Amino acid sequence: MASKPMPKQGGDKFDISRWNKKGDFKVVVGIDFGTDGSGVAVGLNDGTERVFVDQEMNENSRFVDIKTKTNILLDASGNFIAFGREATEKYVRQFEDEDDEEQDDEHKNDDDESSRKNNWLYFSQFKMALYKKAIKKQTIATQGGDDELKQDEHYKTDIKKELPAANGKKLPSRTVFIEALKFMKEHAFKTFAKHQIDISDKNQIKWVLTVPAIWSDKSKGLMEQWAVEAGLISRDKKVVNQLIIAYEPDCASISIQNEIKDYKKLLEKKNKKQKPKEEEKESKENEKKKPKQYLTPGEKYLLLDLGGGTADIACHQVIDDFTVKEVYQPSGGAWGSGYIDRHFIRLLGDLLERGWLQEFQMKRPSDYTVLLNNFRRAKETFYVQDMKANKGHMDPSMHDKQKTHNITLPTEFIEFLEDKLEEYNNFKQIQNDVKFESIADYIASRDFLGTTGKWILNEDKLELDYSVWTHMFDEVIDQIIDHCRNLLRMEPLKDKQCRYICLVGGFSSSRYLQSRIMYELGIKSEYRLIVIVPKRPSLSVVDGAVRLGLKPDYIKSRVVQKTYGIKVNAPVARFKLKELDSSLVEKNRYFNKRANQEYLHNIFHAYVRRGDEIDITDEPKSTKFYASKRNIVGIEVFDSEETNPTFITGKAIAKKDVILPANWDIHTTFPISFFFGDTKIRVFADIEGIKDSEKEIHLEYEF
Repeated sequence: MASKPMPKQGGDKFDISRWNKKGDFKVVVGIDFGTDGSGVAVGLNDGTERVFVDQEMNENSRFVDIKTKTNILLDASGNFIAFGREATEKYVRQFEDEDDEEQDDEHKNDDDESSRKNNWLYFSQFKMALYKKAIKKQTIATQGGDDELKQDEHYKTDIKKELPAANGKKLPSRTVFIEALKFMKEHAFKTFAKHQIDISDKNQIKWVLTVPAIWSDKSKGLMEQWAVEAGLISRDKKVVNQLIIAYEPDCASISIQNEIKDYKKLLEKKNKKQKPKEEEKESKENEKKKPKQYLTPGEKYLLLDLGGGTADIACHQVIDDFTVKEVYQPSGGAWGSGYIDRHFIRLLGDLLERGWLQEFQMKRPSDYTVLLNNFRRAKETFYVQDMKANKGHMDPSMHDKQKTHNITLPTEFIEFLEDKLEEYNNFKQIQNDVKFESIADYIASRDFLGTTGKWILNEDKLELDYSVWTHMFDEVIDQIIDHCRNLLRMEPLKDKQCRYICLVGGFSSSRYLQSRIMYELGIKSEYRLIVIVPKRPSLSVVDGAVRLGLKPDYIKSRVVQKTYGIKVNAPVARFKLKELDSSLVEKNRYFNKRANQEYLHNIFHAYVRRGDEIDITDEPKSTKFYASKRNIVGIEVFDSEETNPTFITGKAIAKKDVILPANWDIHTTFPISFFFGDTKIRVFADIEGIKDSEKEIHLEYEF
């Protein structure tokens, strides 16, 4: 370690208020880098509150609010080819074109064909590579298994270093993420041109990059590092607060508040336009139409950001129209809509003979991709008509009704199944066993939860009974509802202190999910929550990212998710040794000659503890450091799931070597200030001789 902290806190107080202001940027760019879909929004820092949200217009108007799919196509060297739906189309078209070439050229050998088909690398929903630790932690913690986390070595593996493409080949995660962020940066500049926003200097742009609130510090730190490498800001980070890491639920929250404000303004404007006679005649009706007051000061709400990978849940209390505070630490789990896709693939694999689906994926990866995309389209429209028919309410008897919802199967998949069925029948004929006339007969005969006829193949349509659909959805939704019930029993929310539940994110667009939430947690349930769904739930995060960039003090205070601190040595006399782990005491015990008493190495000196509420205006925690090597100060930050840890037993989560001015006296101490009330750990060194823009120390995370 390149420096030694002095454990006594204090010293000069460091004012970080100037680091919490929105700044003098011309524009704010919000990037919602989602698991299933991504979006870019731009807002002008001119007081008009204008936000331009980019969205992908699909040929089917039902999908008008869908964001650009988080799919990326790279060549074998990791160079960018395409993003979004274009990436999928190019990847699929590559195989179609090669099939045509194969028919025209009989002399091409198998090796050449294999080389061409495996040259491009297609990645879908790759953001989940950064989730692994956070998802496991939250899922286990939700089930009350905190002790299991401490024993689980798999839990300690934070991030996948390599990502598998659709064809099985792998690239470093860093490469894939940086190329995706480069695309989003270029797209932001196209948005500037589209809306005639003149940017002459990239320092005029403030970037807000959204992440799930349950992500680990390492995941957030790596996203920030990769954003720098992608060129969003300069590597020297000379401009203060040019890149913000924002929590997705926080962004959605301010977007909803703005939508409510706009709704009130619209009604007020409409009422002012009425003529006097009309006002007198319709006074009673107007009283009924008086805008309802939602999310008023003092009220608490759950905000569910339900995306493709995670359910990210925040518990907020309204302070005023555009200020809220956390009342419970962010939570959630692996309950995104992408897990419904996994359930479908598992069920489809069980429906067919063992190995058929895996063989199709291996031999026809592009057609397998089409199969998945077709399922996702069908998933998004499930229960839409039922929701309308039931006027937004859940029909408890729906499971007993014989209804189906269809998935279009790729022709290539049906042909593959027909070929496999022929092999199957030949084998059964040898055994004098039952054969099937068609693949439709085979599928209709398959068992699902003890019954047959739940899967019907009608030409290219796979008709799934509602019981199959609800089974796939409920495996995910039940966990979300159970977690919300647990939260509503917690001290800050119990006894009906919580009044609302807000649904945002792509999965929140699901009519079936909405109806389940309303039925289980809504106004007619025992919890009596008012369910708020914005007009465009899939775009709430990216819209709010810009608004949060323009109002960085929207979240007034946060509840710390972990205990954070530094490593120090301390006198044995401070501790009750009988209460400590004897093996750790013996391992770390030594005699300090200077102090003339026994000391302990590797003591956890906590600055904040898990569950603490930190206000945005709180002073940072300061400790005086001195350099043990000329002009170098090493800073390490440690975390713990425990509220009162004594020993540090793991590695630092983040570190940074700070270079002091050349004329620095190494015998002089100076304060290092740590602030834990933001979305990331912020560290400042108030050293004479360095500029304000250089006083924030950007911690580095190993990968």
